[in-house]
Amino acid sequence: MNPSRYSLIKMVPSKFPFPKEVVYLTGFVELLIAIGILINPLQHLISIIGILLCIVLFPANIKAFIENIKFNGEPPTNLFYPLQLFYLIANKPIMK
Repeated sequence: MNPSRYSLIKMVPSKFPFPKEVVYLTGFVELLIAIGILINPLQHLISIIGILLCIVLFPANIKAFIENIKFNGEPPTNLFYPLQLFYLIANKPIMK
């Protein structure tokens, strides 16, 4: 099995009974999002689906960070950067 695919499967939380299938499903959804974002009437809907997918996949990134699951030999991304970005976006003052 490809080492990067194995890393992705290890990232799936243990609550899911079929981690390999979850990885394939999310990859397929990501591909559909990449194609759908190019179709003008679907861009808004696909953007929302993409945001929801990022939120749904975030626990897998937390698991990878906590368990130090390497991807292609690289350590997982530090979670504090995206959390800081979320904080800044959520608390962004309204510009007039």
